[in-house]
Amino acid sequence: MCTILKIIQLIWFLAYASLFCADYSTGILAIKIGDSPSNEAVIIDDQGFAGLFFVNRPGNADGIMSMDWTDENWTNPSAEFTIPGKSYDALQLAESQTGDLICVSPVFGTGKNGYRDKHLDLWVNHRIDGKWGIPFKIYVGYVGAICGMKRLSSGRLLLAFARAIPEREKSHQEGNIDYGWNTIISMYSDDKGHSWKLSHNEIKIAIERTKPTRHGAIEPDIIELEKGTIWMLIRMTSGFLYKSKSSDGGESWEDPVPTS
Repeated sequence: MCTILKIIQLIWFLAYASLFCADYSTGILAIKIGDSPSNEAVIIDDQGFAGLFFVNRPGNADGIMSMDWTDENWTNPSAEFTIPGKSYDALQLAESQTGDLICVSPVFGTGKNGYRDKHLDLWVNHRIDGKWGIPFKIYVGYVGAICGMKRLSSGRLLLAFARAIPEREKSHQEGNIDYGWNTIISMYSDDKGHSWKLSHNEIKIAIERTKPTRHGAIEPDIIELEKGTIWMLIRMTSGFLYKSKSSDGGESWEDPVPTS
């Protein structure tokens, strides 16, 4: 009898909880507003409009496209500028303090500083007074999906990403510790993205040898906290994220620790 009573109470609780959730979630349910133009896209406040920027994939993957939100639907895609090669889906954009737009995108290439002789170099372009310039390269190597680029309160542009380390392609490295074939690094610019510097140190995290993949630390994202501290979250295959902090605007980073 006691068991039956508990079951009845549980049913009533679940029924009440479902009604409660329905009442308070109606206004935040996701709705489809249009077909996805690409696998990955970045949305920003572009001169008062919600601007969606993406690589023309599927397609030639050789240009940056954009769409604007008009309170009812998205405008038709329009071309922003041409990329000097084939690009991966991932890209990042930020606005400078003077309203210039900075776009960073990876472009496929070849070379010995990547992964298995493949490169995904980083290229930057600027939109000044509504006109895009000529893209230029800021990093040579193989980068993972770039998720974190921010304009800090100081005006500095900070970009964090994973880069491949060629000598770590195989697991025999640094004794019994395997860090995978990626490490985290950041780049920063104090002149609105015209020149970039690498951070003083990298972030590497030991991986579990039982995992089938050896990506290592990848896909970092960053946010600026109070008093200028930069907080970074890092994806791993260990089942939880890692975190790190910087107190000098991304020029150096603390040793990473698990978030749980």
